[in-house]
Amino acid sequence: MEKFEISLVGESLTIIPVAGGGYTVYRGNTFVAKLTSELADSGVVWYADGITADYAKQIGELIEEHDM
Repeated sequence: MEKFEISLVGESLTIIPVAGGGYTVYRGNTFVAKLTSELADSGVVWYADGITADYAKQIGELIEEHDM
């Protein structure tokens, strides 16, 4: 899978799939986080160090929309 762009609250983020799972997220040339996900009873849960759980969830939902 190729890298792609998403827009979240007016900011453009570059999403790069990582071999073996997960995604790295960049804002311009600045590394934001590495996102991973797990399937839970309530659906997909997104995780990342260095950003809030809510921000990780928002980015993850946009990744899911892109992958549909």
